[in-house]
Amino acid sequence: MNAFSFDFSDASLIDSIIGQMNQFSLEQSQSKNTPFVYEFNASIGRKYIKITRGYAGSNSVWCFIDADGMLWKPASYNAPAKNFPRGTIEDLRNEKFVMNNIYGF
Repeated sequence: MNAFSFDFSDASLIDSIIGQMNQFSLEQSQSKNTPFVYEFNASIGRKYIKITRGYAGSNSVWCFIDADGMLWKPASYNAPAKNFPRGTIEDLRNEKFVMNNIYGF
């Protein structure tokens, strides 16, 4: 178990991280002079927070976050692949982590 424990009722942390991820996407688009900007969103469920990535009306799951703050690769739109974690919630504050994993983990 990780020392981090996430309270799903504390949406301000997720809102802050999603805001940073969207800013990373916008800055990358501007630096490459392309209109291709992903929009990240979060939805809070009973066991996981689902991070989705959208562009031009299409959404896909980018990752799931559990209560310990661990990131999980999606197995499907509604469930994570529970073989091993792909990082921690703090990795989402790192621009290189987010942009290098723009197509998933």
